[in-house]
Amino acid sequence: RMYAAKVGPYVEVNKRRQQKIHTKEARNHQIEELVKRYATEGGRSYLTKDNVRQLFQDLNNGHPPTDLDLEWIFKRADVNGDSVLAVQELSTALQLWDNHMQLKPLITAAFAKYDFNKGGHIEKDELQALLTDTNGGVPPTDTEVTKIKTTAE
Repeated sequence: RMYAAKVGPYVEVNKRRQQKIHTKEARNHQIEELVKRYATEGGRSYLTKDNVRQLFQDLNNGHPPTDLDLEWIFKRADVNGDSVLAVQELSTALQLWDNHMQLKPLITAAFAKYDFNKGGHIEKDELQALLTDTNGGVPPTDTEVTKIKTTAE
């Protein structure tokens, strides 16, 4: 009985690990199916920017992503820099797109408030104002602003 009590937690961990593996395999299968569906030239195992644009448009109720959205997604998801997304890269791109769409209302509100010159992007002084407001009135250092701006670009 003492042996069973000691083994019990390990069996549970193994069950959870197996469930995670099956979930990951199912997700990879779904992504492979998306590649088959959206790759306009048969037999390819990757998606071009135009294919990804169509996929994201379909996921976004007919609203296509902007060129900037696609550029941002490819910059982060296209690991090998070949300008197409393979299955694993598409998995990352889908996660990024989902996060982007969930945060879009907050981003839009921030732009409306902090894009003082209405230039369509946040300048360093505008970012400083945003960070100061979100940090309880404590302004960030120039180094912090520069690092955040560089990372975001």
